[in-house]
Amino acid sequence: MKFGDWNKELIYKVLSIILGIIFMISLIMLVLHYTVLRKNDEKIKDVQEIADVKPDEEEEEEVPPEIRTIDFTALKAEYPDIYAWIYVPGTQVNYPILQSAEGVDTDYYLEHNLDGSVGLPGCIYTQQANAKDFSDRDTVVYGHNMRNDSMFGSLHEYEDETFLLEHPYIYIYTPEQNLVYQIFASYVSDDKLILDYYNYFIEADTFTDYLEEIRSSASAKGVLNQDLEVDGEDRILTLSTCNGSDTTRYLVIGKLLTEEEVAAIGEGTTDSVQSEAEAALQGMTGESGESDAEDLGEDAEE
Repeated sequence: MKFGDWNKELIYKVLSIILGIIFMISLIMLVLHYTVLRKNDEKIKDVQEIADVKPDEEEEEEVPPEIRTIDFTALKAEYPDIYAWIYVPGTQVNYPILQSAEGVDTDYYLEHNLDGSVGLPGCIYTQQANAKDFSDRDTVVYGHNMRNDSMFGSLHEYEDETFLLEHPYIYIYTPEQNLVYQIFASYVSDDKLILDYYNYFIEADTFTDYLEEIRSSASAKGVLNQDLEVDGEDRILTLSTCNGSDTTRYLVIGKLLTEEEVAAIGEGTTDSVQSEAEAALQGMTGESGESDAEDLGEDAEE
């Protein structure tokens, strides 16, 4: 065998070994990734059982979501950082909300799961800057955008105007109270940290200006329910997730309803609710019924 032929054969063998090693490492990492996701799915189901809640498709209509109760005593015994629960009908969002303890990274649950393991999908959480009683002008809740629509992945359904009108409510449960928010806007924003950027809305005028920014942005590049009035005296809830870019976030924003408004949710028939949704949709899209919102598309996991 000539030296040149032997050299080529050696290079081929070395490359084959290297490619084989890369393939095996990639396969192991893929298996580990999905093993973590599967374990977290099982952990979420366990938490839902502890909290005595069921997935959306298994919920019994006899128990209106606004009066549902969560077993926080049992939850906090297992997971002390759980302080609230979020439920969004029509989506897969039916999870505990966590906040890391003082002295721990405020974004700890961005990359930590319920069992403390590192990696996706993380948890639904708020930063320490937000009060746990949802009394702030804006409470910002974070969650990953997963390919299987878990965590906050299914929130992208709100890119569709009809879906927003047919599934307008976000339910928040705490040990002290149940809160209901009505969604009025969804759109793609830049990646600024809202609370930091606006100095935690200490100034009332800053919050009023921000509400105007929300309306303008949602009207131009998202979905806006113009029939729902929101002003500086209101409290809002922002659900924030990834949008497939390091420089953007997808936001779904709701207004906290009064007790009287919550009581009125269950009144009326399904037909009347559908009629109201259709009427509101016409007002949002014009007489032709054609949407002015951009097609934002679906995205991969964060």
